[in-house]
Amino acid sequence: MGKNKEALEAYSEAELFRKSSIVTKKNHEKDVKKNEVRYAISYEHYPVVNNMIFYESLSGGRIMGNPYAVFEQVYSDNNFKNYIHVWVLKSFSVIPDDLKNKENIIFVKKDSDAYFRYISSAKYLICNSTFSEYFVRKTEQCYLQTSHGIFYKTVGRDSKGSPIGVAGSTRNLLQATHIIVPNDFMAEKQPKSYSIKDIHSGQIAKIGYPRIDITINASKEFKQQLLAKLKLNSKKKTVFYAPTWRGSSKSSNRFDSNKLISDLKMLATLDANVIFRGHPVTNSLLKDVKFPKNIKLPTPDIQTNEILSIADVLISDYSSVFFDFIPTERPIVHYLYDVEEYTKERGLNLTEDELPGTIAKTSNQLYRSVKNSLEHNEPSAYYLKAKNRFCTYDDGNSSERVVRWFFYGDSTGIDLVESDKKNKSYLYLGGALSDKAKIPELVTELNGLKQSNYTISIMLERSLTKDDEKLSILKGLNPDINLLAHAGKMPATPEELEAIRYYNKYGEFTNDKMNNAYKQAFKREARRLFGDSTFDQIINFGGDSEFWNGLSDTVISRSSANQL
Repeated sequence: MGKNKEALEAYSEAELFRKSSIVTKKNHEKDVKKNEVRYAISYEHYPVVNNMIFYESLSGGRIMGNPYAVFEQVYSDNNFKNYIHVWVLKSFSVIPDDLKNKENIIFVKKDSDAYFRYISSAKYLICNSTFSEYFVRKTEQCYLQTSHGIFYKTVGRDSKGSPIGVAGSTRNLLQATHIIVPNDFMAEKQPKSYSIKDIHSGQIAKIGYPRIDITINASKEFKQQLLAKLKLNSKKKTVFYAPTWRGSSKSSNRFDSNKLISDLKMLATLDANVIFRGHPVTNSLLKDVKFPKNIKLPTPDIQTNEILSIADVLISDYSSVFFDFIPTERPIVHYLYDVEEYTKERGLNLTEDELPGTIAKTSNQLYRSVKNSLEHNEPSAYYLKAKNRFCTYDDGNSSERVVRWFFYGDSTGIDLVESDKKNKSYLYLGGALSDKAKIPELVTELNGLKQSNYTISIMLERSLTKDDEKLSILKGLNPDINLLAHAGKMPATPEELEAIRYYNKYGEFTNDKMNNAYKQAFKREARRLFGDSTFDQIINFGGDSEFWNGLSDTVISRSSANQL
């Protein structure tokens, strides 16, 4: 066809994962199967494509939330007509019908070779949770982190299950160039809970949540179409029940399905439409549950915020979904039947007297509260006070502001969160703190520096969570010290892994090419862990580890270069 350039590019891509001459066959066969290795190969191979946008919502569970709302805004904008949109999914079965067969939308499976390709090459990245642990943002890429809810529950270092912080969320936020928050509460809580305060290199904006635009701006015609799609009686009011999951972690989540069915049967006797949607984490637990016939279960292609637009009453528990409903000023019933157990296991940032709406703790109270809310729906002054506190920027125009700020760099009229970076910043690479006797001395040293108003961060291996004795000493750290948990495998190409193995064994390199491969791997790892953050001083407490030594040298070199 005479397309020599295209043919060579295709050939190069086809040979992407082949064995290099400097890697043994045994090592290559073992390494090339690993996601972090295939990703590193793709990262180095694919250039950034300026007209490509990459979206991921809750690890590919559905096309939903803030990323979807931004997508809608962009996709309808003629200025983006030549852009390619890439959506990450765990299953193609959840693709909405109206997005199928669109030439400029690509759907990829999470952690597939296509995923590696597009997350490495898209100029714009948008996520509301965390990308895969091997992800590294390139300097040319712009990353919008939208989060997926207000912190009603304790998260990050505040959570009882995360004594040394949360690796994935902290790492993602440090790599993000743009972070949005909906109010002052989150502007203060998110950086501190995820230990990025005063070290994050990007911008944070109090801008509102784009997904709430979907609820606020839904037209009368759209609502009628949605009622018809759900086969609801348009003459009746609608109750929406959207509970969250239970358990100390997502991997050990649980849900009392028997109680759920009992409560739904009771709610089904109301003279109202009743919709139920479980949290994506609990869907697998509820897949074999037989729901009452007149309880409506929306399909995955229907957005939760679309359902909120037609709901007259929302039943929530510890889910942050109720914050999205507050702007409608319609009744909320907080069903807290296990509040003592939940608070003990997960922890809550808000007390019951801070919640807008009605609180129910038994099935009978739930029924009476919902029935009363259907009949009396005027918001109280207390409700409106909560609206002013939590939904300050949710005015139906958040999506427009996000697009203008993220894609065009226009912050006119946008309330940016100021970061106090004038203080000297210290990074301690603690690793596993193998010398237990030195931990009390370290805690005293860090607390002393923090008392002097320096910005202090310490990176610790997640394996420390299994050592109760070390954890008990670390509890003495000043709560304003950033805890950076280290987890996830270092993304590296087969050539880089070969160089690391050789150096760890012999303490030297055979040539400059091997030396450069070693340095390139650690340079990428430093970006994975810290994004573009730099520090005035780096102290390595993991000196007996080749990994921590290699990382320390890289971070020191990078920080020195930036300071120059």
